[in-house]
Amino acid sequence: MWISLPAVGHAQEAVADTVEAPAEEAFEVVWGASDSTQINAADSEVELYGSAFVALDDIRLEADRIVYSQATNQACAYGRRDSSGAWIGRPLLTQGGQTFEQDELCFDMKSRRGLSRQAVTVQGEAIFHASVAKRQANERIHVANAKFTTCDADNPHFHFHLRRAVMIPGEKVVSGPFYLKFRKIPTPLALPFGWFPTPPEKRSHGLLMPGYGDGGNLGF
Repeated sequence: MWISLPAVGHAQEAVADTVEAPAEEAFEVVWGASDSTQINAADSEVELYGSAFVALDDIRLEADRIVYSQATNQACAYGRRDSSGAWIGRPLLTQGGQTFEQDELCFDMKSRRGLSRQAVTVQGEAIFHASVAKRQANERIHVANAKFTTCDADNPHFHFHLRRAVMIPGEKVVSGPFYLKFRKIPTPLALPFGWFPTPPEKRSHGLLMPGYGDGGNLGF
């Protein structure tokens, strides 16, 4: 059964005290939307439309439409395109002072893990495009089929193509094999491992050259 409600609310979870172990901390997810909110009481699901948001502590997810499950604590966010192809409400995740933009995102508010598609992340001088990105509870991001660049065009004029990589926000990106491309044209510059510093500095333009590092402990 779907129920339409005012476009603001919250979901709260608390775990009762036990003799064997201390209780888990209660947490409260706040949600809202500028257009409308629908609640599926049977599935404990909230659907938010128009400038929607879901927030918990330092985490805030914004998008044109968000579906939040109170049963699983998972929020899935979606944007849409207008008649000219421009994005409206492209999903935006803010966590720990870092902002991440993507086409689609499903994020577990309790475990702080998520899976996104076509994610774009700005880290200091670097801009990181990933076809698929998996966010871990420790805020590390594992990506596949990614572009690493300092070109701010939607389709970068140059980039390092990374097959697999691990990003530690505000610190570095460690990758497996990578090579330099100009648009779709590959160059002879290719290396088996990469280490890209991503300090949270003021963004600039130009070609960012990689460093090197041993990524054996990351499985590369």
